[in-house]
Amino acid sequence: MAQEREPAFETILARLARRREDKEAWTLLYELMWPRVLATTFRVLHGVRDRAEDASQEVFIRLFRYCDFRKLRDPGDFQRYLQTVAQNVANDYLREMQQIVLDIGEEDVALDGVLPVATPEQVARARELVERLGNELTPEEKTLAGLLVEGHTVSEIAERLGLSYSNAGVRIHRLRQHVRNLLKEKGSG
Repeated sequence: MAQEREPAFETILARLARRREDKEAWTLLYELMWPRVLATTFRVLHGVRDRAEDASQEVFIRLFRYCDFRKLRDPGDFQRYLQTVAQNVANDYLREMQQIVLDIGEEDVALDGVLPVATPEQVARARELVERLGNELTPEEKTLAGLLVEGHTVSEIAERLGLSYSNAGVRIHRLRQHVRNLLKEKGSG
């Protein structure tokens, strides 16, 4: 079976080396390589599927923008290149996701909750902070902060609150900004 795919794969690479705008070749490449790219990003991102899918899409965007198919006609060379791009993109996403602790002066606020890597101390400090700021947060903000502290992903929060993924992300961003502002006010007062 792998022997049947190799010549087709070489043909796809040759077509893209001749003409980058070959939509059919891009579609074939995408269909052939998507499972491999998704597996790599999924593994690097510790099984956070929605972020792995986003990262996988970014891999193909980078291929489209930067890959010089004239230099990567050999399937083995291309697969190594693709693996490197997938790992680099996933690592970029992982670094973004791991910004669990927001450094605000002396405060460490665990309000990212994207990966289950927050320490128990960070979770305790975040709960303490939510309680301390409780009167200054709306009921929706308290609920959102609670879900974040519990370690729920953006997708899980969106589902629980009946929001779209992007709407949940915006609300989380606004909550973080509001908490930052409240802490700055309390720090200067």
